[in-house]
Amino acid sequence: MQIYQRVFGCVAILGLLVLSGCGTSLEPGKIPFAVTVMYEGKPIDEAVVIFVSDDGKYANGLTDSSGVAHMGTVAAGDGVFAGKYKVAVDKSQLISENDPNDPTGNKVLKSEAVYHVPLKYSDLNKSGLTAEVSEDGAHELTLDLKD
Repeated sequence: MQIYQRVFGCVAILGLLVLSGCGTSLEPGKIPFAVTVMYEGKPIDEAVVIFVSDDGKYANGLTDSSGVAHMGTVAAGDGVFAGKYKVAVDKSQLISENDPNDPTGNKVLKSEAVYHVPLKYSDLNKSGLTAEVSEDGAHELTLDLKD
């Protein structure tokens, strides 16, 4: 059940990213910030990157084919507020097998979550990943994920 909750959470985040469009106008106080996600030496496409601070600030991004996510809070790429963040990265999908004998085609025989990066990186408290965003610091970060 927990796996399904994570997968559905990721799907919801992806939906928000899609609905928010690709605008990149920055709100006052936000800093443009990009994250590159690598796994086994290769960029990871369509991974969700999540930033959460201890005081409740939040940002997310979706990586492109070069593994780069432009972080945003309300809209994709609209920037991040300064602060220290715990970071999670998730790239997973739900694979379902439908019943070929069901005339509606809606009956699912089984579903399985498939993770394309190690599962530990999808948990803010287990990933070990952090980011610090400041006006004076670097506005990009590379995450080189390992098994």
